[in-house]
Amino acid sequence: MRIFIRNFSHFFIKFILILILSQLSTATLFAEANEKLTLPLDLSKLNWYVKQGFNPNDTQSDSFDKTNYQKVINFPIILNSIFKIPISFGKVNEFTLQCDFELNLERIDKGKELAFLFSGIGETWEIYLNGENIKDEFDFENNEIKKYKTVRNTIITIPYQLIKEKNILTIHTAGFSPVSFLAPNSLSGLRFKDGYILDYEKRLQESIQQTSLLLFNAVYVFFGLYHLFFFIRWTEKKYNLYFSIFSISISIYFLSFSNIAFEKFEDTRSLLFFAYSSQPIAVLSFILFLYDYFYPARKFSHFVKYSIISNLFIVLSFIILKINFFHSILYLWYILVIPQILYMFYFIINVTKRGLKDSIPMASSILVILLVVVWEIIDTVVFQTGIRFLQFAYFGFILSMVIILANRFIEINWETRRLNIELTHQRDSFSKFVPTQFLDLLGKNSAKDISLGECKLQEMTILFADIRDFTSLSESMSPEENFKFINSYLKRMSPVIERNNGFIDKFIGDAIMAIFHLPEDGLKTAIEMNKELELLNKGRNLAGYRPLRIGIGLNTGMLMMGTIGHEDRLSTTVIGDTVNLTARLESLTKDYFTPILVSEFTVSKLKEENKTYLREIDKVIVKGKTNSVKIYECFQTDPESLKEQKSKSKKLFLEAINLLESEDYPAAMEKLLILKSVLPDDLILSFHIMKCNELIKESKMEIRKVS
Repeated sequence: MRIFIRNFSHFFIKFILILILSQLSTATLFAEANEKLTLPLDLSKLNWYVKQGFNPNDTQSDSFDKTNYQKVINFPIILNSIFKIPISFGKVNEFTLQCDFELNLERIDKGKELAFLFSGIGETWEIYLNGENIKDEFDFENNEIKKYKTVRNTIITIPYQLIKEKNILTIHTAGFSPVSFLAPNSLSGLRFKDGYILDYEKRLQESIQQTSLLLFNAVYVFFGLYHLFFFIRWTEKKYNLYFSIFSISISIYFLSFSNIAFEKFEDTRSLLFFAYSSQPIAVLSFILFLYDYFYPARKFSHFVKYSIISNLFIVLSFIILKINFFHSILYLWYILVIPQILYMFYFIINVTKRGLKDSIPMASSILVILLVVVWEIIDTVVFQTGIRFLQFAYFGFILSMVIILANRFIEINWETRRLNIELTHQRDSFSKFVPTQFLDLLGKNSAKDISLGECKLQEMTILFADIRDFTSLSESMSPEENFKFINSYLKRMSPVIERNNGFIDKFIGDAIMAIFHLPEDGLKTAIEMNKELELLNKGRNLAGYRPLRIGIGLNTGMLMMGTIGHEDRLSTTVIGDTVNLTARLESLTKDYFTPILVSEFTVSKLKEENKTYLREIDKVIVKGKTNSVKIYECFQTDPESLKEQKSKSKKLFLEAINLLESEDYPAAMEKLLILKSVLPDDLILSFHIMKCNELIKESKMEIRKVS
């Protein structure tokens, strides 16, 4: 077995060596067979030569002397690093970059435009192909860059007649010296590891299409504005503002580094400002978002304060300092942001361990974003590939936030429904004791807005209704039966008030006090309550109970509505002469043997069509007052025959009442007797005849005393 293993090992090693040698020989043959290259041509694989300074004669292939140049082995070509340019705050250096290549013209389609793709080049530059200037973005004078043109993925079209079998490509560029030891200013030169290609223009255009980037940015901006709108409507939730700033700054960052932006800006200084300054703003707003989302009630920790100060310092530096300082400021920010990234890792892991709401679904996408940010920093400093994943990672985070927010909105919706049901129950419970209409009259939205002593003066119509002889009726019932009886009665009468736009202010034993805006509604309610009483009495009659009778007083006038009591126990009430007169009218219904009495103040407010079944029956002086008040009987609920006769005799009845008031009792009696012959069942008429007889007797006695 050992011999077999040893022999197999020798065989495997020999096989690997043969395979490597064959690959090397194949590669050599392939390289020899492809000295004349075909498209696409990767320029980063060619031999490049660089030198300080520029001589226009060097752009010609016959004058290209490589001995004056320094050979570059690997991309990116960071000129300040290659030539070890010393630190300077404003010096600009010129450089020349050259490479030569051969093309197999027979394998190139002459009907298609050729072009160069440069993934990154700066800071001010021009390009020559075989001695001809094919792109001029160079503007440098008196040690000052007039036109600052750093680009990303720029395509430079090549006139076909310039292409030869043997070609020389020359780049003349100028850039700032490094301003600190932190960064060499990698914007000067060819700053990416690859992405420098010669190919057909159409194919290059397709390779750098950024439609997805624009779509993503549209989503980011929309999401940022969405959260900003939420913050405007709900300012307590500051995390919506922070997330809005984060989303919009991320969008600015992506757009500032897009091909489209670099094409549109003739001078890219302002573009780099937005690209660089948006990064610390995004990190700061994201930290604030996380902190306020999970710990809204806490004050900022020391680390959050560090993040605020350090990131705002970097942004302020970008605002104050010139473009040649930008790269060093960016590298300084990379140093300052490392502890912030570590803090975010710690923070999201900690909230996940604590099981805080939404921490688990949010954690995975945040961790991915943080890893991608770490990659972008490392790539900028070390690898310079230009490969960016942040927009995709952030889009994934957006999707996770959409799911989280949708879930939160569903929970809020259910919670809102639950609270609405609870509030409805509370409102309904409260309205059982204090009518919501009373709150409306006081200009209050809810019971919590009421305070002691609040009041309002307003003209209203008051209705008092009371059961006749309730005391004797209640004596025949037990306390429990009394309450059942009263509740049964009130249950029948209360809806009548409510459907006629009134509300019950209070129950006083078996009595009801109701309030109306319009006198018509109060009168209609009084009539319908009597009709409802008739239905109730039919049921009582079948059950063997005696019928009920009620008296209703109706009056209109100014009254004071407000709250009384003390801070811990409030009650709503209405007070004033209007209320007192209404109570007096309800009491007088017993004396006049009528179910409904209406004051002259209510009658004066009624429309004519509502006065058909009203007649003036007397004048009374209310206790505590000196002026008399006309009172009217509403006889709309009387039997039809009686109702018709009362309507016809209203004029004669009023004449009799006027004679009584003028103390012409014999004449009044004459008219009353005439009316009695027509209205034998009119109880009010009987009341006045009795009253008139008494007054006649009293007047005769007075005459006898005098004589």
